[in-house]
Amino acid sequence: MTNSDLSYVADTFKPYADKFEIASWCREPDYKNNYKELWELENQLSTEKTPHFELMSFWRIVRDGEYVKWLYSLGVRVCQLTLLGM
Repeated sequence: MTNSDLSYVADTFKPYADKFEIASWCREPDYKNNYKELWELENQLSTEKTPHFELMSFWRIVRDGEYVKWLYSLGVRVCQLTLLGM
């Protein structure tokens, strides 16, 4: 889904919920190159936000030197690694 699709879904369904949380990923968080942007958008569109999952992307860890630092900045201290998705 595009960012505008996520916004549309949130705007459409949020009025019908006391608490609303949207996530852009399926099976493996942070796989897309714009994972930081998506995390921010999900937080903006949600009335509640679960802290970042402890599920880390092995694919992202070995390809992005900033990824682990970014997760740490979000408060992640313990993790699980994904090898084949969730």
